[in-house]
Amino acid sequence: MEDKEFLDYFRQLGPPSNLDQIKIGAQKIVNTLVAIGTVSGRKGSTDATSKTAEIAEKSLKQKYSTGDLGEKVSADLNYALKRLVRGLNSDNHAVKQGFFLASVMVLNKFKHLIDFEKYLKYVFNETKSSGTMKSSENNNNSIGRMMCISACVEARIFISGSTVYQKSLKVIAGCLAELYSQNEFLQESVAAIIQKMLHLLLDQKQFLLQTIEILMEQLIVRKSDEKAKGGVDIKSTILTDSNKVSLFLRIKEAYLQGISNGMAAGEYADVFNYKILTEKKNLKTISQLIQKQTYLFPRLHTSLQLLLNEINLESKVSDKTKITQQVIISILEESNFNEDVYSQLRSVTKFKFLHIGLRFWQMIAQSIMKWDIKHQSREQLLDLLLSQPFMKVLVKNVQNQKNQLHDAAISVKDTLFQYIQNSNLSGEYALKLVKQLFGPNSLLRFSPKKNQELLKALTTKFEEKQVSDYFEFLNQLYNDTPVEDHYPGTLNNEQNKAEDQDDSDEEEEKPSDENMRKDLIKTFALNQLANYPQIFRTQLIAEHVTKLIEVLARATYFSQQGDKQSQDIQQLGQFKLFGLVQILHKIKIGTLDKGMKNEKDLWISEINSQVQKLSQQYKIKSDLLSYHAECQKFIKEQVSSKRLQLQKQIKKNDEASIKAKAQFKKLIAFEMLFQNLSLLVLIPGEKQVADETKQDIEEMKVVFQKLKITEDTQQNGNKRHKKDSKIDTQQSEALQVLIDFLISLLTKQQSFLREIANFAFKQFCTQITQASLMNMMEIITTPNIEANKMLFDQDDLEANDEEAENDDQIDDDDEEEDESD
Repeated sequence: MEDKEFLDYFRQLGPPSNLDQIKIGAQKIVNTLVAIGTVSGRKGSTDATSKTAEIAEKSLKQKYSTGDLGEKVSADLNYALKRLVRGLNSDNHAVKQGFFLASVMVLNKFKHLIDFEKYLKYVFNETKSSGTMKSSENNNNSIGRMMCISACVEARIFISGSTVYQKSLKVIAGCLAELYSQNEFLQESVAAIIQKMLHLLLDQKQFLLQTIEILMEQLIVRKSDEKAKGGVDIKSTILTDSNKVSLFLRIKEAYLQGISNGMAAGEYADVFNYKILTEKKNLKTISQLIQKQTYLFPRLHTSLQLLLNEINLESKVSDKTKITQQVIISILEESNFNEDVYSQLRSVTKFKFLHIGLRFWQMIAQSIMKWDIKHQSREQLLDLLLSQPFMKVLVKNVQNQKNQLHDAAISVKDTLFQYIQNSNLSGEYALKLVKQLFGPNSLLRFSPKKNQELLKALTTKFEEKQVSDYFEFLNQLYNDTPVEDHYPGTLNNEQNKAEDQDDSDEEEEKPSDENMRKDLIKTFALNQLANYPQIFRTQLIAEHVTKLIEVLARATYFSQQGDKQSQDIQQLGQFKLFGLVQILHKIKIGTLDKGMKNEKDLWISEINSQVQKLSQQYKIKSDLLSYHAECQKFIKEQVSSKRLQLQKQIKKNDEASIKAKAQFKKLIAFEMLFQNLSLLVLIPGEKQVADETKQDIEEMKVVFQKLKITEDTQQNGNKRHKKDSKIDTQQSEALQVLIDFLISLLTKQQSFLREIANFAFKQFCTQITQASLMNMMEIITTPNIEANKMLFDQDDLEANDEEAENDDQIDDDDEEEDESD
C-alpha cells in the first residue's frame, strides 16, 4: 500500500466527512494495519521520485519509530497511534469525533501489542500544560488528554477477559481524578468516563471496590478527616456543587451494583447508604444548587436525573411516593415555579431558570411512570405536579410560539399527554383534570381548540356519569359565568395585561372588563357544549343531545337583546346550532340510523320542537313563530305520518317492502328538507332570509304534493308498480323544480343546507329529467369566478369561505364513517 493512500484515511476522519464516512475511514485504518502486519509494509508514493521517497521514508521512521509504544508495535501502528493522539489534541474540534472513533478501534484491536505504560506516557507528554501557555491552549490540552483517556476506557485497555491490568487501571483512575480536580469545565464529562470505567469493573469486585475507594478519597471525602469529625457531613462534602453531586451519585450507582453482586461493603458503606432526598434540608440545598446552575449551565444538569434515580432505590411504592412529593414541593413549588423567586431574576436568567424547571418537571413525570407501574400514586402526584404557578408558565409558553420556552413547553405538554394516556385514571379524576386544564382564560388554562389530543386523552376515560356531569358543568358555566373562578384578581395587574399581546385566538383574547370576561366564559362554554357530539361520540346518549339542543336553541332564538356581547353570543349560538344540525345528520346513537332520535323522530324535528317549547316557556308570540308552528304541523301530518306507515311496511320484509324502502328514503329527504328550512325562518334580524325561506317552503309543499311519493305503494299493495321513468307530466315538472331547488341550496352559505341538498339529491337522482341534467351541465361548465359573481356579492363570498373552513373539521371527522356506509 502507498503512503498517500494510507494518509488519506486519516484525512477522511475530519470534515467534510459525515458520520458514515468517518466510520468507513476508521475501519480502513484498522484493516490496513492488520494487513500490513502480514506483508512487508507500506510503500512510498509512486508519483514521487525515488530520492524524494527515500528522504520521506527516512524522516517518517525517525519521527514515529523513536520511542516505540511497544516491542511488538510496528512502525505503521506506532505512527497511527501517535497520529491519532495528535488528532485528539488538535485545536480543531471538528476532527475530534473521527479521531476518537478511530482511536478506540485501533486501541481495542491491537491492545495485546501496545505497551500502555509507554502509550500513556506519550499521551501525557503530548497533552501537558504549563504556565507559559495561554488559557485556551491549556484547556485544549486538558480536553485532548481527557479524550485519549476516554478512548482507553472505551477500548478496555485495563481489562481482558477476567484479567485486570492493575497498573494501567490505577494510572487511568489517577489521571481522571487529576483532570476532575484541575478542570471544573470538564467535571461532568470526566464523571461520565469514571462511570463507564466502573461499569466495566462490575465483575471484578476487588478491583471495583479499590477503584471506588481511591476516587472517593481523592475527589469526594477523605475518610480519615471525617473520622476525626465524628462522621460524614453530606452537606459540606457532597452537596457543595452540582458536579460533585453528579460524580458521587455515579460512583454510588456502581457501588450498589457491586454490593448486589457480592462485593464487600468497604470503608464508605455509611456514606453510600445515606439517602439524600429523605431530608428536607438537603432538598433546600439542592434547590439552591439549581439556582446556581442557572448561571453556569443553560441546560438541565445531569445531577438532577441522578437524584431522581435515587427514588428507585426505595422498595415500597409508598416511600417512593413520599419522597417524590417532597421533591415536587421543595424544588418545583417552592423554587422553580415560585413567582417570588423567578420574578427577581434578570429576564435572560429567568428564562434559563424556568427552562430548568420545565425540564425537571418532565423528568419527574417520566420517573413516576417508570416506577409506579401499578398506577397506585399517579393521580395523587399529578395533583401536585399541576400546580397553578406551573400551569401559568406552561400554558403561556405553549400558546406563544415566539417565546423562548415554547419548544420546552411543547415537550412538557407531550409528556403530560403520555402520563394521562398511559395512566389508569378514574373517570371522576379525568373530569377534574378537564375542568382544571381547559378554560376561557389563556393565562391559566389550555384552549380546547388547539389541544384536542390532550382533551381526547381525558374524555376517553369518562363514563356515562362523567359525560353527564361535564355537560351540567358547562351548562352552569354558561348560565352563571363565574368570573372570579376563571379570572382571579391576582391576574388583573398591569404586568399580566402586558404579556402575550400577540395572542389572536378569539377564545384567548384578554378581557378588558367584567362583561368581556363573562362573554369569554359564555363563548368557551357554548363552544364546548356544541362540540359534545364529536368529543363524546362513543359515550353519547339521547338525553345529552336533547339538553344540548335546548341550550343552543335558547342561545340562538331567545337570548337577551340589546348589547353587542349578547348579539355576539346569539350569532355564535346560531352558528353552533346549525353545525349541530349537520353533525346530528351524520352520527349514530346506539343502534339507531343516522339522524334518528328514536324509532319515530328525527333529531332535526326535536330541534324545531324545542324552539316551540321555549317560545311557550318565554311566552313569546310572533307571526314567524306562528308560521313555524304551521310548518311543523304540516310536516307531522303530511310527511312524518306517511314515513311511519312505510316503516311498518318495511318491517314485513316482503316484495312490497323493497319499493317501500326507496319511498321511505325520499320521505326522509323531504322531512329533513322541510325541518331544516323551518330553522331559517326564525333567524333573528334576518327578515329577508325569513321571507325567502317561507316562499321556498310553500313551493316545496306543492312539489311534495305533486310527487305523490307514497301513493303508488298504498294503491298497489304487494304489486310492483310501473318504473319511475314513466311518471306522469305533473310529477316530472315537480321533480324538475325539486332538482333546481336543491341545486340552488348548494349556493347557500349555511353548510347544513348544502348537506341536506346532497342527501336529498341522492334519493331522487335516478329520476332526474333531461332538462335538469342540462341545467346541471351548464352550471358545471360555467367558470367559477363568473358563477360566484352571478350568485354572491363580496360579503357573501367571504362568509362562504369562513363557513367552508369551519366545516372542514366536521367533514374530516365523519369521512371514515361515510366511506364505510
